[in-house]
Amino acid sequence: MAHDVFISYSHKDKSIADAICARLEQDGVRCWYAPRDIAPGADWAESIIESIEHSKVMVLVFTDFSNASRQVLREINNAVRTGAVIIPFRLTQTPPSGGMRYYLSTVHWLDALDGTLEHNLAQLSTLVRSILTNTPLPESADVRDDADQPPKRRGWLLPAGLTAALLTAALLFWWGGRSRTENAPEPAAVQTEATAEASPSPEPEVTAEPTAAAAAEAPGAENTARPAEKPDEPAGSPGVSSPGAENYLYEIKRDTVILKKYAGSGESAVTVPAIIDGFPVAEIDEECFYRHEEIVSVVLPDTVTKLGYEAFYGCLNLTEINFPASLREIGEWCFAHTGFVDVVIPENVTRLGKGAFYSSLSLVSVTLPEQITEIGEDTFRLCYRLRRVTVAAAEPNIHYDAFNDNSKVTIVGIPGSYSEKYANALGLSFEPIGS
Repeated sequence: MAHDVFISYSHKDKSIADAICARLEQDGVRCWYAPRDIAPGADWAESIIESIEHSKVMVLVFTDFSNASRQVLREINNAVRTGAVIIPFRLTQTPPSGGMRYYLSTVHWLDALDGTLEHNLAQLSTLVRSILTNTPLPESADVRDDADQPPKRRGWLLPAGLTAALLTAALLFWWGGRSRTENAPEPAAVQTEATAEASPSPEPEVTAEPTAAAAAEAPGAENTARPAEKPDEPAGSPGVSSPGAENYLYEIKRDTVILKKYAGSGESAVTVPAIIDGFPVAEIDEECFYRHEEIVSVVLPDTVTKLGYEAFYGCLNLTEINFPASLREIGEWCFAHTGFVDVVIPENVTRLGKGAFYSSLSLVSVTLPEQITEIGEDTFRLCYRLRRVTVAAAEPNIHYDAFNDNSKVTIVGIPGSYSEKYANALGLSFEPIGS
């Protein structure tokens, strides 16, 4: 397919790349990005190089993930070589890493650190179309021109090689806000590079092979995640498994089952088995449902106590899950890039791991229980629609960057509690519970 724009991104930011592509193509701009536009059986690297050579513009989704990605760096190198205009769509205040800094030191930025995603995408579309048609930007366009320093200005700037007409049309203005110099690393357990198709995790050794019947379908999605009423637990004995058990790789440890990998496909509604080989399913292990975009709803049994690292990462269409009362912990990046709108965490959960709901673009409200003791770094980062988080605990440990880049959030909590102090310190709105 002929195209004008190449979208470069880390696979961990696929939802952002999808949104950018959808908006640009809606406005008549032809886009190319992996893996969507790589023909079946085609060489991956060759396809990317060829597509960059035929692109007039590269849109770089600049996040902490792409900043650390060697694959993204190689794509930028090729864009520089071919003379494509590079537009970094900035979603983090972290300065460019060494390699990125080398290539982007003379490149100008479109900052998307505040405002709504729709507004930022509209700005990006206007900028891209002005480049492709060689017409000046509107006078309202904002610009920023220094990639070497933490961002102190906001707006859009274009590469130095762009025509004088576009440069003259740009306006500079300073913006306030916090600058950070730390570079949040990619979660250590996943090192797949940008735009490369996510490889499945190595299959763990299976200690037993389930033989139960096919999974029962769950109710339709309602865009919610809420505590579950206690379901009827199936009677279990050694060798007996709940329906759907055949869809999982698992291991048995200390008389409980850890689900290692979901092997089902094509089902929009998934019911997780409560019993496998006579033992209760207690944990959804790391990456168990990783990038199963077909899943819309999940029913968890009242035996699960922990949702592990990236357990549901990239389930973009997951909008409904019944958190059981047995749940104690939601691990790092567990629900990053999911489709929830309203989330109610059950009363026994004590910890939300780092990035637990990172870049959940539809998320509007979250209710946390009295037992919560830790809200990790980047838990709600890039949740652009998030407006209300209720924290019932008196003294929760909220990481300084839990709401990174979310200036429109209202924290609802106990007056005089740490939540109020936190909100005031970061300039967030605070509202007393029950007011």
